[in-house]
Amino acid sequence: MTAAADEHALAALRRSVAALEPELRHELARAWQRAAQLEHASIASFARFSLQLLSVAAPAQLIAAAHVAALDELRHTQLCFGLASVYAGVALGPAPLLLEPRMFELPDLAALVEQTVAEGCVGESLAAAEAQAASASAESAALREVLSTIARDEGEHASLAFRCVAWALATSGGGLHERVRLAFERGLDSEVSAGLEAHADTRWEAHGRLTLARRRAIHAQVKQELLLPALRELLA
Repeated sequence: MTAAADEHALAALRRSVAALEPELRHELARAWQRAAQLEHASIASFARFSLQLLSVAAPAQLIAAAHVAALDELRHTQLCFGLASVYAGVALGPAPLLLEPRMFELPDLAALVEQTVAEGCVGESLAAAEAQAASASAESAALREVLSTIARDEGEHASLAFRCVAWALATSGGGLHERVRLAFERGLDSEVSAGLEAHADTRWEAHGRLTLARRRAIHAQVKQELLLPALRELLA
């Protein structure tokens, strides 16, 4: 979208948001703010991931992709806080991010693989599918643009995670296959986190936020149709 088209889409979104009942508007503002906060934390996650890859002598292209992913998350943060601000009617932005000392611990290759499976292969795949579904349901062009951008980027992040796991499996000479299998099983058994979206108000979907029931259905489909075949391919 051009800058003019972006502003036109945002203006249309502001008009539709202004017509919402106050309680729904407040809930949606909180949901988009929560989404922005999670994206903000993901910047630190990928910064940590870059250091972890360095500590296990990962190939340069994987390290470079991790830095690109951190910049993606920075853009997602700005986009989501922008949408939260529209719904809240006031400018919103990130607070200082609490960085715990354990974030800077450098795991061995096996522990890094387990983390990458959980956060990257599983987590990013599910996030990409959710964002794509939310984009399809959103009524506003501004919402669809933001969500399709997030969906595309999260899909790339999932691809990066799979490449990292494949490299680690090759490096270990097969010694990590069981750890990878168990990590995937834990991810596939995980439940959807309810967060602020633990309700059945389908009006949310027109505003780019999925209900808990819809998220559960998406997760079940992605696990069956994408993650299980991907696991079999990794371990073949």
